[in-house]
Amino acid sequence: MKREKRKDKEIVKLLKEEFEVDVEGIEFSRYLGGFVLSLTLKDTSIPIDLLGDGAKLAVLISSILLYLEGKGIALIEEPELHEHPGGIYTLLNFAFKIAKEKGIQLFITTHSSDVIKYSFKIAKEKGLKTQLVYLRKVNGRVNSVNLTENNMNLLEEIGMDVRVLDVL
Repeated sequence: MKREKRKDKEIVKLLKEEFEVDVEGIEFSRYLGGFVLSLTLKDTSIPIDLLGDGAKLAVLISSILLYLEGKGIALIEEPELHEHPGGIYTLLNFAFKIAKEKGIQLFITTHSSDVIKYSFKIAKEKGLKTQLVYLRKVNGRVNSVNLTENNMNLLEEIGMDVRVLDVL
């Protein structure tokens, strides 16, 4: 029987690498008369609910991706919500790293040019293929247009924001 890696240890490792926090583990701890999931540090523990939105989202997404068995697919909807640009990059790097290791295909929906830019950059660094599909609804039908990184760079050079292509 194949011995499976502990998922909590993998999440802790990713948190240390990506967020540079001194996390030692994940456990249930007593908090306000009940039990909550917490990150354990050297001298204390912090309930996950008290972390910033970006760290909470990273724990959630990494947990889900790590528990997918074999090759699979995952949808990440608008990872830019409640995130600053550095947090978006960290979160995407986190997700792409797990996706590469586990053979997971990611589908990411976004309204953020930062998410698009970072996805191309991270995918290239990790040797992953990326496809950008721009969707828009016209007369009740959804049309799709494949955009390349070169298309995106050209649009950026001429001052166009991909988010407003449907107004043209």
